Amino acid sequence: MKLLRHGYSPPVLLTLAIMASFGLSGCDGDDGAAGAAGAAGTAGGDGSDGISCWDLNQNGIGDLPDEDVNGDGVVDVLDCNATSSDAYEPEQLHIGYFEKHAYEGTESCLDCHGKIGDDLVTTAHFKWEGFASNIEGHAGHMHGKRDILNNFCIAIPSNEGRCTQCHAGYGYADAGFDFSDPDNVDCLVCHDQTKTYAKGQKTAGLPEPGVNLALVAQSVAMNSGVPTIDNCIDCHAKAGGGDNVKHGDLSLSLANTTRDFDVHMGTDGADYECVACHKVERDGDKKLVSHGIGGMPYHSVDEGDMQQCEDCHLSRLTQHINTTVEQIINFEGHDRLACQACHIPTFARNQSTKTEWYWAEAGQT
Repeated sequence: MKLLRHGYSPPVLLTLAIMASFGLSGCDGDDGAAGAAGAAGTAGGDGSDGISCWDLNQNGIGDLPDEDVNGDGVVDVLDCNATSSDAYEPEQLHIGYFEKHAYEGTESCLDCHGKIGDDLVTTAHFKWEGFASNIEGHAGHMHGKRDILNNFCIAIPSNEGRCTQCHAGYGYADAGFDFSDPDNVDCLVCHDQTKTYAKGQKTAGLPEPGVNLALVAQSVAMNSGVPTIDNCIDCHAKAGGGDNVKHGDLSLSLANTTRDFDVHMGTDGADYECVACHKVERDGDKKLVSHGIGGMPYHSVDEGDMQQCEDCHLSRLTQHINTTVEQIINFEGHDRLACQACHIPTFARNQSTKTEWYWAEAGQT
């Protein structure tokens, strides 16, 4: 018989191949039960620091969140509360931060809220001018306190040091003031919640020396960071040099008044704050668009989101159907007649106001 050198005969190879195929097909069965867990490994090193509110999106830039983190429908400072830890609750965060860090002026705010500073310097509250959308012949032009005269305070130029006690900024002492620098913004004047913040009379908007700035800075997230009536009224009631002097319907008494005196702001009435109607502008997703604040319904500077009477009440035409004044409201010349003309028939009821200054008689006895 002839044998193959160093091998097997063909029948033997065929038999092995068939056996191998049957053997391999037997490997397709179910996996066996998992073995017992091994012993725990050694603990790893410390992880990186958690996300902090002042850089919530971890882009290396201190700012507010750019999304509705807490799901309340508004993109604002409350979205800092993005973890379960109380350390990131806005009020406690600001208290803790300014207990560890000295308040060093606006830069302390901009370290976290840089985008807000860039926005604020574009608003009328800071620039003291805006688009004169309601002044005939000046639509689209920039006008405001900085370049107009009035029959109360006359003008800002040469009086900056005194007038800017009510400017939302620091250092506006003369025409050389830089309105483009966010470091010149005064955040505390609108966001102080302690009712202790005050500006000096002739300091170009700088705080009074005795103000505890650290305490004020710790308070700014209270009340959800929203300006209160005290923040607004402290400047607006004193416009013109004293309480109720200039407007006649804006006095310090509004901070704690009755429904009989003011149906909207009375503590026994609607109990509104100023910002209930004088709102900042937000987009459809409630994200802040601008820090510009809505002024009067027929104001010359058009910015922010000003609530109109009709936003809460019926329209003028609907409200007065079948009433004695229906024809008056429908009269063509009254299309711009303000609701206040009839519904606020008196003013300066508990604090006198000036109705006219006779500058031609200035200096005369």
